[in-house]
Amino acid sequence: MYQRAWQDLPQGFILCSLLVVIFCEVFASYIQLDALVLLWGLRICESILLYLLVLHFDVREALGITLPTSKDWQLFFWVSAIVLLAGLVLLAVFSGLNIWLTLPSFAQGFAGIILMLLLAPIVEELFFRGIVYRLLRETFGIWSAIVLSAMCFAYMHGALLSPQLIGGLIFASAYEYTRNLWIPILLHVAGNSLIILLTWLW
Repeated sequence: MYQRAWQDLPQGFILCSLLVVIFCEVFASYIQLDALVLLWGLRICESILLYLLVLHFDVREALGITLPTSKDWQLFFWVSAIVLLAGLVLLAVFSGLNIWLTLPSFAQGFAGIILMLLLAPIVEELFFRGIVYRLLRETFGIWSAIVLSAMCFAYMHGALLSPQLIGGLIFASAYEYTRNLWIPILLHVAGNSLIILLTWLW
């Protein structure tokens, strides 16, 4: 099986990252702003603070923030193709799944689309795969960590049984296999792009 060795993440980095995200999310819940403006501000703050922690603790390589290899790219393209095909087949066969093809209210305009396609995937993958998954993996093992991190990811998006649960399982599995954080980030971007495209076309 194709794998790189994991490098341990410093406990200080994990603790500080968890505190940063929890503080930002709680603080944002007390601010009365337009949903899009609030999410942009929240994700920008989280991305800056998390990036500063990555630099401070020098964990880019340990997180897998490195150039993808040819095998990483192969996995990305195969997974993208399979998910696209499976998604189209499921939507064609089960019309009830169309209820999942709704964009959040903030994602109707250009700024919301950019948030969904660029900023959110980077911040969410760094947190949910780079930190939460790694922490759960050390505690519960690979398979439990994949499922639990996917459940946390889906719950954060508002519903446990949702496309985000499936996405979380795929993203964590891809991260486990490649040990490269760019692959789940790109898969996340591709998944959001597919949802936006199907919402417009269906």
